[in-house]
Amino acid sequence: MTSNEIIIKVKAMAESIKGRYRVSGRGVPHIVVTMGKIKYSVCYFATNNLWRIFYPWGTYGIEQTKITIKGSEKVIGFFNMLNENKNGGDANDKAVDVNSKIDEITK
Repeated sequence: MTSNEIIIKVKAMAESIKGRYRVSGRGVPHIVVTMGKIKYSVCYFATNNLWRIFYPWGTYGIEQTKITIKGSEKVIGFFNMLNENKNGGDANDKAVDVNSKIDEITK
């Protein structure tokens, strides 16, 4: 896959998940998605055909969580799931629910 094809793929994903396409200081195209107070960075790794989501993004000194997902549909599903869980319910219930759904998505 050429670098132009990767850029097209990442830009298309940015539109699908309502994120902002950007290029890092090292020249890596990625997407920044803000949901509530948390920013997520979404990167595509063409060599393995994998997407990686890092969060919280842009916070120095705080350990990041990394989720590896195979398939564009599952990345879209991940952000749809987060969007559904941001409204209502107990915070602890939501955390457990989100973690179990992350396990389902990354399988």
